[in-house]
Amino acid sequence: GTYDFLYLPIDPETNANRGYAFINFINPSYAWMMRTTYEGRKMGKFNSDKVVSVVPAALQGFEANYSHYSTARVMRGAPQTRPLFLRECQKVKTERRRGGRR
Repeated sequence: GTYDFLYLPIDPETNANRGYAFINFINPSYAWMMRTTYEGRKMGKFNSDKVVSVVPAALQGFEANYSHYSTARVMRGAPQTRPLFLRECQKVKTERRRGGRR
C-alpha cells in the first residue's frame, strides 16, 4: 500500500468533509508524488473554488497518529467518519507481548 492511515474530518452538522484530510504515506516519496500531482489543483466534482494544498501535519508517522486518534473522541462517532488505521500499531504489539503469559 501507499499509506497506512487516513482521516477525513466530517462536520457532523452538515455531514460534509471539513476541507482537509490527514494521510500517513508509508514512504516520503509518496507524499512528494501527492504534492507534485495535486498541489494547486481544483477538485472538479465539488462546487468550490478551493485548491489543493499539501503540507506536513503536526503529527508525523503512523504511531503518532495512532496514539493521538485511537483514543480521541472521533473514535466514538459513526464508523464511516472515524480515522482509518490500515495496520496495527507496533507499540501495541510490543506491549501485548510483554504483558502476556509466559
